[in-house]
Amino acid sequence: MLPHLPHRNLASIKSKINVLFGKSSRGWLPKEWERLVVSLKAGASAATIQAQLPHRTLTAINGAIRRFRAGTSGSRYVQWTDDERHQLMSLRGYHTLHEIRAAHLPHRTVLAMKKELVRLVARSPEVSDIRLRTPRPWLQNEVDKLRDLHSQGLTKKEICRMLNRNPGALSGKSAGLGLKLKHSQRQKSNPWTDKEDAILLPMITQPMSRYGLENLFPYRSHESVARRVAVLRKREGLTRPQKPWTQDQETELRHLISLGSTISEISQKLDRGYTTIRYKMARLSKP
Repeated sequence: MLPHLPHRNLASIKSKINVLFGKSSRGWLPKEWERLVVSLKAGASAATIQAQLPHRTLTAINGAIRRFRAGTSGSRYVQWTDDERHQLMSLRGYHTLHEIRAAHLPHRTVLAMKKELVRLVARSPEVSDIRLRTPRPWLQNEVDKLRDLHSQGLTKKEICRMLNRNPGALSGKSAGLGLKLKHSQRQKSNPWTDKEDAILLPMITQPMSRYGLENLFPYRSHESVARRVAVLRKREGLTRPQKPWTQDQETELRHLISLGSTISEISQKLDRGYTTIRYKMARLSKP
């Protein structure tokens, strides 16, 4: 089968075959788990239990025995009934999976409903118009409320929270109505003061610990302190000037790469920084 599907690997093909023919792994049913527990309490071995459960492999039984001895309960998998499948298929085109779970199938998770829908499509080729999520339609009162909130000057984030809508749905509806949403303003950065620079300036010439900086500036993030250190080093002339690459150095770099030298070895031979060599190697690898 692999020559006919060169873009698929063997594991993917096996998984699809199991889904099509209903051989996918299934959880332990309550009756099976009770029989397993009774047999274990009676002192039966794994092979004896497999004789009682012929549709279970020895590996699956050993795994269940380990879970039982570890104190964990059996799988909580519950088989889908025909009524549940019919209800799921009839409601999928009118409600989202979250709405179906909240109103009709509270004991099922959204992921379980998605997997069951995929199985139904795989086993029934005539069912091809499956939709896992249908957009919730906009009601007239929601549209009126959107116009009212927009006229009040509220931001997009605030309107999403009040209408219980996601940003994508709100953007699409506002664009259709010709409304330009107002985005939230970014929080202004707290500028560095001369007093803070006086504390940080003596430390830029020596190795600094991240935890020590956090103790000195508990209200500053590590990234903010690192950016300020770079600014101070540049202002004090402590940064190493950038040396342009010559043609001979590029040729020697290519030769060292072909020999399999590490970046640390190349850095010592060419007297270049680790980051500089890494970026230069990335540029040389591009066509």
